[in-house]
Amino acid sequence: MRVIGAGIFVAGLAVSGVVAAQQGRPAQKAPLPREVTAWVAEQRADCVSSGSGRFVASPNFYDTADFNGDGKPDYVVTRAGMQCGNDATWSLEGPQIPGYTFFVSTPRGYVDAGFDVAAEGIRYVKYQGRDVAVMVYAGPGMGAAKTFYVGWNGQRIDRLAEIDRRGKITPIRTVAVPLRPVAPPAPPAPPAGAGAAASRLLPLPKGYYVARTSCEDAARGSSVSVYGYLSDTDFSDGTSACKVLSATRTGQGVSTLKKSCPDPMGARATDRTVSSVTLRATGPTGLSDGYFNYRYCPVNQIPPARRFYRGN
Repeated sequence: MRVIGAGIFVAGLAVSGVVAAQQGRPAQKAPLPREVTAWVAEQRADCVSSGSGRFVASPNFYDTADFNGDGKPDYVVTRAGMQCGNDATWSLEGPQIPGYTFFVSTPRGYVDAGFDVAAEGIRYVKYQGRDVAVMVYAGPGMGAAKTFYVGWNGQRIDRLAEIDRRGKITPIRTVAVPLRPVAPPAPPAPPAGAGAAASRLLPLPKGYYVARTSCEDAARGSSVSVYGYLSDTDFSDGTSACKVLSATRTGQGVSTLKKSCPDPMGARATDRTVSSVTLRATGPTGLSDGYFNYRYCPVNQIPPARRFYRGN
């Protein structure tokens, strides 16, 4: 496959640098598009606001591939190639798991492809004639981590197929919701979340958060949007029968929830299991639950059918 970036670190290895070396050519550097540099600026601002120390971005915070087949590099970016002072967990979305965000080229510029996920690993192969990322991750309701081909579905980045332990590839049918190319956002006035009450769980506004799409896509009823609600005591998707046992601030911008949930493997319907979820503020209006990267969205951008929260 065509690899331009210097590589993303996974478990200490520069993946695309290894691929390039195996193919007998050095990894090349290309000028970063302004949308990617704007993303870097957001990470720098988050680091500075955390007070953890000096922000450093190595050449390995991004990788490139041509996911949509237009002949231009698309970008996969991650905090795993960055450092924020002495905070060893700042670059991780979950326990030792880096998060990844995709930017794809369009005739009107680069666009956040609406697919943000924390994965245990990432590499690149060809699938159905196009570049895809092979990612190992677990999401809500998925149970154990699974391996997926992630790539272009005709309109956006999404899961294209699941690969089981025997190597069997099972295509996944997805709904192709068009992306809306936009220029890098100017500093909002007022900023998102302004006027919303702050949560006691994280230094973020209480309210609805959306993953995998923009707030605008969610408002249009995107079927691939993932929703969550941040209250003073929980972050929930509204579909779980879990109960919060404890909520502990475990660091600056980090909280750990201990939850009791129905045990899907239990012999009785009343059997429950206890698990922990780490929530991390990823910016002034963003958070991660270790599975997805969420952004705060005003309630008027949440479809009425998705407004599940009934608390105070």
